[in-house]
Amino acid sequence: MITPARSRTSSRTGENCRRRKHTVFKKAHEFGKLHHAKIGLFIYQSGRYFTYRSSKKLVWPSWEEIQQSYPLPKDLLPEDFEASKQDSTKQDSTKQDSTKQDSAKKDSRDGP
Repeated sequence: MITPARSRTSSRTGENCRRRKHTVFKKAHEFGKLHHAKIGLFIYQSGRYFTYRSSKKLVWPSWEEIQQSYPLPKDLLPEDFEASKQDSTKQDSTKQDSTKQDSAKKDSRDGP
């Protein structure tokens, strides 16, 4: 049996997922409009596809056609985003360390 607290949590998680999915599709639409790009986006979740296409064109290039196109496609994977997130976290901590060191130098110059 699901307890009320767990039910609220799973309901909240489901609502957050729906909102994020809507936001991804909305951002794809906005990107296509602003930059005159054709967008094809699909999300496969819980055995169901959710799709967005900026064109009514029913046929998009196959994966093989995309891989053989020139200039070569930029193929992004989760690691590409996770690595940049880790790099920005490292940069933030480096900035914080630098700020602490600058503050310590200033304090030592001021003296007692």
